[in-house]
Amino acid sequence: MKETDNPSTIEKIAGDVASYAGMRLDAAKLSVAENLSVLFGHGLGILLLLALGSMALMLFTVALVYWLGIVLGSFLIAIVLMGGVYLLLGMVLYLLRYKLFADRLAAMFCRMFFANIKEEDNEHQDYRS
Repeated sequence: MKETDNPSTIEKIAGDVASYAGMRLDAAKLSVAENLSVLFGHGLGILLLLALGSMALMLFTVALVYWLGIVLGSFLIAIVLMGGVYLLLGMVLYLLRYKLFADRLAAMFCRMFFANIKEEDNEHQDYRS
């Protein structure tokens, strides 16, 4: 009698394991879909803000160059001066790129995909070269 009960018990356990694995896979797919939708939503919002901000900055720069050209008496000097300001700003952003962008993005992805892992004291191995 045990021989007939064993295969049905093993088949039932195997069916339960397969069902559990399917449910875990579905949960993982739903989690990835949710996180990707949040990521793309934030990405589109940031892209829109960057587009509007860059247009505003461009118009502000044109106005500032025009005003500096009048004050300095030379539009060429005003244009070169603004170019130098933007070059300096670009170098500062390049030097602070990990602190401003990479570390924050890595922390955001870790919080999104590993919600149950607590963030540490910002002490991590240096992955930068």
